Amino acid sequence: MKKISLLVVVLAILSGIAFWRVLPRLLQGGSISQTNLIVWGFDEEETVKPQLILYQQNNPGVNITYVKQSLLNYVPRVQTQISAMPKVMSAPDIFLFHSSFWPAFLPLLQEVPDAVTVLPIVSQTLTADKKIYGLPKEVSGLAMFYNIDILKGAGVGVPRSWSEFTETAKAVTVKDSEGKIQTAGAALGTTENVSFWPEILSLLFLQQPGADLSSPSTSAGADVLKFYTSFVLDPQKKVWDTTLPSSSEMFAQGRLAFYFAPRSEVQVLNETAPGLNFATAVVPQLSGRVITQGGVWVWGVSKTTQHSAEAWDLAKFLSSGNPPDLKDPKLSSFALQGPYYKGWYLNSGVGWINDEMIKNYAGAVNGVLQGKDALSSLQVTQASIKETLKTYGVAK
Repeated sequence: MKKISLLVVVLAILSGIAFWRVLPRLLQGGSISQTNLIVWGFDEEETVKPQLILYQQNNPGVNITYVKQSLLNYVPRVQTQISAMPKVMSAPDIFLFHSSFWPAFLPLLQEVPDAVTVLPIVSQTLTADKKIYGLPKEVSGLAMFYNIDILKGAGVGVPRSWSEFTETAKAVTVKDSEGKIQTAGAALGTTENVSFWPEILSLLFLQQPGADLSSPSTSAGADVLKFYTSFVLDPQKKVWDTTLPSSSEMFAQGRLAFYFAPRSEVQVLNETAPGLNFATAVVPQLSGRVITQGGVWVWGVSKTTQHSAEAWDLAKFLSSGNPPDLKDPKLSSFALQGPYYKGWYLNSGVGWINDEMIKNYAGAVNGVLQGKDALSSLQVTQASIKETLKTYGVAK
């Protein structure tokens, strides 16, 4: 009997709270209008559900339908759904996209209605006519992961410049009596066994004065290609080899000193190699300026939504994630690099134009590894790049 009475009291309290939350709306309109929003994203529903439930608790008039998407053919799928006339009922009001998809999605997006403060890479990649067309969910890029024990054992510090990096990677490389690499100094130089090699090559191009990823067939571009492959081809710099396992495996096994990877790899390593003693640092730089490689996952609001105000309110809520902890040695570098991220169309696992550009640049790298001159290799690649940009309707 006591349990029943207690239950009645609890229900009465909850009902009272709900009543006072909706009373203003009842007084104004006599009923609570429901706004239905469709959200497209790439996370599993279980991952985003707590965040969406929290939003709906604070906004009882909003009903959210979350639909997990695949990156396969994602760009044309969004274009078809939003552009269809009459409006398709399953079309998203809010959808997630990578900053490299921006040229395809601009005609489909609403501008952010309020002034917002964002990182430079967001304003650089999502702005047209001084208007921003999306809110960042996550801004991330390459950081330099390093094995603390390997560096400590060799008595060397964390390099800050590429010249320091080259010397340090060579100093920590261990070879057996036959000259085979047992502990690699760094993973650069190939396309087959270097994880995130497109991002690494993109970083080097973005940092190199005079180099242009959309028109790489220049002496500056050739210098970048020669530098990247020198870690395999140059006997004085050789710290990596085509016969080694992937760089992600080597680093997890404690057999690689320096590993370039995005923020998501921190969690992967924490789970798959819990005993690995590692940290991350800002990627090496050329003297005179700081440039890092990155991209943005963005929440955009469809031009065809009938609930713009509600959609933007939800988009702002979804974009207000927690920044990396500056005290965490595994994550702080990603926050420190934030103001210096730049990006292009060389992003692994993202799809659309990125896949084609990765194929184009793989041809250039592999050409050099097979003995072809760097500039000649890039001349062939440049022709393919121009054709790819034209096919996808991208200026550069």
